[in-house]
Amino acid sequence: ATLNSGAGNISLIGTGAAEAGDTDVGIALVNGTSISATGGTITLKGTAGTGIIDNRGIYMADGTITSIDGNISLTGTGAAGPTSVGIMLAGQVVSTGNAMINLVGTSVGAGGTNGEGVWLGGGGNVVTSTNGAISITGTGSGSGNPGYGIRMIQGTNIISNGPAGITLSGTGSSDSPGIIVESSSSSIIRGPTAMGSVSLTALTNDITL
Repeated sequence: ATLNSGAGNISLIGTGAAEAGDTDVGIALVNGTSISATGGTITLKGTAGTGIIDNRGIYMADGTITSIDGNISLTGTGAAGPTSVGIMLAGQVVSTGNAMINLVGTSVGAGGTNGEGVWLGGGGNVVTSTNGAISITGTGSGSGNPGYGIRMIQGTNIISNGPAGITLSGTGSSDSPGIIVESSSSSIIRGPTAMGSVSLTALTNDITL
């Protein structure tokens, strides 16, 4: 699917079903979905349903979200149950101009394990900006590991190609790190011309790199 608004704004709001099955997702972007704008903003707000497992606020398996100058905002809230993830991102979120990128993921009431605020995987450059700041905030939940605030795996990168600053703020639950970068090939990168800062903050527990 392709959605291109040009200078107009895009707003998607989704809520997963309240049913006994699994994988109740607020917003699912799959099969190469493309969402783009030039000057308009892109806003996604997803709230997971209350299934048995895999309750994700926003699930992006592949595809792209791209803007030039309109800000990109993704807000995802996972629901109770194992694998409650606020934002699960394996596609690409890209700002090619002045657009700021803001990701906020919250896991709510994970039943034991995998209550992650923001999960970044799939390999490659998942979040990229040039001039607009990148901000990623994640809050984990659950009584067991992992209840990470922000988790990066599988050679995943967050990249600034210009002066855009990068800020990660993670809150882990129980004994889980606020921010964890699991793969040695995952990285947070500023390009050679970048002037912006890189800030990592774990509001609870620690940062694991």
